[in-house]
Amino acid sequence: MRPSPKGSRSRSASPPSAASTPGRNDLTGPRPVLRYGNPVLRAVCVPADPGSPAVVDVLTALWSALDAEDGVGLAAPQIGVRQRILVVRTSPGRGKAVRLEMVNPRLKGSFGPQMVFEEGCLSFPGLYLPVIRPVGVEVEFFDRDGKPRTLRDRDLMARIVQHEMDHLDGGLFIDRVPRWRRFLSLPRLMGIRLSRLVKREAVER
Repeated sequence: MRPSPKGSRSRSASPPSAASTPGRNDLTGPRPVLRYGNPVLRAVCVPADPGSPAVVDVLTALWSALDAEDGVGLAAPQIGVRQRILVVRTSPGRGKAVRLEMVNPRLKGSFGPQMVFEEGCLSFPGLYLPVIRPVGVEVEFFDRDGKPRTLRDRDLMARIVQHEMDHLDGGLFIDRVPRWRRFLSLPRLMGIRLSRLVKREAVER
């Protein structure tokens, strides 16, 4: 996920009416973030093996890619790894940076009102859309050492976690906006698709 350049503005809203996984050797070197149009982004990810060296490799690759893109969240399929792993980086009220790693996250529940917040995504450079989500969530997951954890949080942290968890099931934030808004975004979406194809052609040459 990428924060909106307009700042973290939100408003309340009324409630709306097994692929193969790369091994450790595949994670050597930089991992570019996949852009919209890549079929991996629509794949349903398989569970990872909590506490395994392979999971640590994926987490390392995710942090490297996230730092390079200056984002706040990234899921494994966005770097071509079809496993249920994600990372989140945010700064809560007191300014202390939080770095969260989730392996096999499972949504236990949500709470609070539905809120509208403008979201961006590293797989959709330059595109920002208002998305409705619950203000708070409770999520069960494993950390990098294989220990079970539970997160209960709200606002920005909850927003990023929900955005990244969507990726693990092949969901994209454009799926959560009305069709008319997606239609208005078509020029930008087609531009992202085209740039991905141009880059792939350049690499293949």
